[in-house]
Amino acid sequence: MIYSLDTNVLVRLLTQDDPTQTTKAKTRIKMEVNRGNSIYISNLVLLETIWVLESCYDANRVNIIQAIRKLLGVKQFIFDGIDTLHRFIKLANQTNCELSDILISVEAEHFGVDAVLTFDKKAGRLPMFQSP
Repeated sequence: MIYSLDTNVLVRLLTQDDPTQTTKAKTRIKMEVNRGNSIYISNLVLLETIWVLESCYDANRVNIIQAIRKLLGVKQFIFDGIDTLHRFIKLANQTNCELSDILISVEAEHFGVDAVLTFDKKAGRLPMFQSP
């Protein structure tokens, strides 16, 4: 079986700010992994997690990138494209653009998109973004 994590469960795992929910999340994930099941984390959940960590927890980009890198190292976790996420980490370390914009950019690139149209001037510094 494959289970998926919602943003709130992933945030609990990363922040451990609610001991009861953190314990429940860890226990369930460990139980599923012990059963041989995989845990899917979508790029949409990662995008939302980035937003929550930045806006609600004032997490800095270094900590967020480290957290995502750590998630990628868990063999039971599956993602929407491991190469896309490695590209995300590489770009996140090379530019000061918003992490969410970087993820949007690499996701679009992965799907063969020629350009992402945006009014966001800061995002426009990434090669995939263009003004309409």
